Amino acid sequence: MADIIRQGQASERDVKNATARVAFDDLAGTVSGKLQVLFPAAGGWNFFWTPKEGDHCVISKLPNGTQEGYVLGKVYTGNKMPQGGEPNIILIVSDDGKNVIRFDADNGTLDLVVDQKLTEQIKNRDTEISEDDKLLIQGDQETIVQGNSKHTSADTDIQSDAPVGIEGTKTLLGSDVLMTFFDDMIKAVTRNPVIIPPAALPPGAPVPPVPPIINMHLKGVWTDIEAAAKKAKAACAKVLK
Repeated sequence: MADIIRQGQASERDVKNATARVAFDDLAGTVSGKLQVLFPAAGGWNFFWTPKEGDHCVISKLPNGTQEGYVLGKVYTGNKMPQGGEPNIILIVSDDGKNVIRFDADNGTLDLVVDQKLTEQIKNRDTEISEDDKLLIQGDQETIVQGNSKHTSADTDIQSDAPVGIEGTKTLLGSDVLMTFFDDMIKAVTRNPVIIPPAALPPGAPVPPVPPIINMHLKGVWTDIEAAAKKAKAACAKVLK
């Protein structure tokens, strides 16, 4: 068994073929052939990995010598100790400790910490949140939807320290506030009018004084405001039924 199970430092790796060469300190630095790297697999899921150069590995040799065998895994060393190891915890941590995937099987929680750029590609996702959920984003965020997007909620609040911009060729806004505003505007310009509609002057009548002329002008302005309000109200009719 002493010749079958050995320890050494990974000296070379082939990521595409999942193989590695291992140098054995107790054999005067003898280097193995390309050893296949064993990886965990369960339920149709595979976790592919290869040891980096310098990683302390445990290997299993085949009886025909050091040229064939398997890399069984890495061994924790003084400068690469377990981080956050606890019972019933599945933990994946990068060497620098900045990227972490931590699943707590007892509490059913999943923590994902990514220090670099994160690219997420998910098809046919159905997410159900049964309790309160809070998303904290520190830094800029950009969301791009290639296709249609729909948001359904009993109540949605959008709070921002700066103006919120909405752009689009067919952008529709909430109707609850806007349509009430347009209704109030229409009522304001049609309720108890003090504007006297212009009437044709009889032949030979004197030219009216200035107030009626101003009155006629204001009547036209009021009519334009009413028409604009009705047009804007109709544009909001499809929003937030």
